[in-house]
Amino acid sequence: MERFNTFASIKDRAVEGRDFTVEVRHGTSGFAIMAPHGGGIEWGTDIIAGAIAGSNHGYYTFKGLLPRGNRGLHMTSLRFDEPRALPLIRKCHTIITVHGCRGEKPVVYAGGLDRALKDSIADTLVHRHFTVKKHPPAALKGVDPHNLCNRGLRGKGVQLELSFGLRRQLFDGSFRTGMFRNIRFMRFVEAMRRVLYDHRGTVVFGPMASGFQRGDDFL
Repeated sequence: MERFNTFASIKDRAVEGRDFTVEVRHGTSGFAIMAPHGGGIEWGTDIIAGAIAGSNHGYYTFKGLLPRGNRGLHMTSLRFDEPRALPLIRKCHTIITVHGCRGEKPVVYAGGLDRALKDSIADTLVHRHFTVKKHPPAALKGVDPHNLCNRGLRGKGVQLELSFGLRRQLFDGSFRTGMFRNIRFMRFVEAMRRVLYDHRGTVVFGPMASGFQRGDDFL
């Protein structure tokens, strides 16, 4: 299904700044919110991830800029190796990846190896009237240790797959005509940031993570 599996195969055929772009910022919390298939690859995911990250969590996106055919820039999460993503991953204890998937029903499919954080996210989103399920295909559950979401210092993270129907609910307008965040978008983001704020005290920090700040600027 995937034309490109690694960044090396992309940079040989695509031009940065014309066909794709990369955005990255390092936070202070030890969490990183990543949208590896942003822009036209899985539309809306980079905007959602950036809003969840805010100013205190790390943020990364690889964005497709092509007028059409952005799926050809899709790198699998198991082999995602864009060079600017790797330093961020190595300094964060927990990675949360935001993806888009097909489906008209507004659903969040929660996966990844961090069961506690995954359950907290699911409970909080359901409380705010979002539907959360497990992804039926085993390959999309995000449980492979090599999956991007599980490559943080703790070896376990969370993968969120947002259906087309849900992403359409979070924005007014469209990817083609212009996307505008609406109240449901704000509720989704606030719920996610609340979970990370509440979860920060449960993370067991290793010596490499001793420099993370645990301030109260999560919300």
